[in-house]
Amino acid sequence: MLRFQYIIVIFLCLTILAVKAFAVCSCECELGWIGLYNMDMLEWLENQNKINMEKICPKSMYAKERNTCIQQHLNPMRKRIDVRKAPTYQSEILGQIEIVATPAKGLSAVWVTPISSSPFMTDMFDEDWGYGPYFHMTVMGRHGSWFLLPRNPFPDKAWIDTNQFTQAADFKVINIGEVYLFRGESIVITSIQKKTFTIRKEQPADMWCDSGEPPKMTSSHYRTLRISELFNKDCHLILKVKYTRGC
Repeated sequence: MLRFQYIIVIFLCLTILAVKAFAVCSCECELGWIGLYNMDMLEWLENQNKINMEKICPKSMYAKERNTCIQQHLNPMRKRIDVRKAPTYQSEILGQIEIVATPAKGLSAVWVTPISSSPFMTDMFDEDWGYGPYFHMTVMGRHGSWFLLPRNPFPDKAWIDTNQFTQAADFKVINIGEVYLFRGESIVITSIQKKTFTIRKEQPADMWCDSGEPPKMTSSHYRTLRISELFNKDCHLILKVKYTRGC
């Protein structure tokens, strides 16, 4: 009897923890992703192309000077973003996100604390920065130019101020009518409510890239799911934009 009661208690505790974790994954703002880059970084990524086209470091330079010029322009550009416990500059700094822009290679990110550093992949990513670009993290909350990021690799409360690295923050919101990848399916979100969202399967007309008129839309089966189902256990969006490069 005692063993049975013990099992029941453990089950209830695990259930409560699961519900709490599940409930945490709700955004107090528009659902979407914030870009971790600025225009200077995107321009820097193009340096290899600029060298090839002799827009910088032209062949008319002395060989030694040109080699130095090329080396300087192919070095990675680095930018650190403070991660704070609250959306204010008076709050504690928990660590920093180091964004690295390497010409001809692309963008990468590292989570840096006083005792460690670890590379991480953004929630939405396309290695070709010419499209989008897509180098974004899930947003869990917003306060002006401050955005709350989900846990892992960050702590539970991880706020960044986009004004620290850009004056043109790229906040991509989940759009009704856009095609997304979700749990191995190509879906279109047809409506978003406070606690639920409705989807249907993608149809050819949703992203028609051939010549001529797109086919007519056919009747669809609609499913309504909880908003919380858009997130993984660490509150990162599992939804992805399908056509990051258009057609």
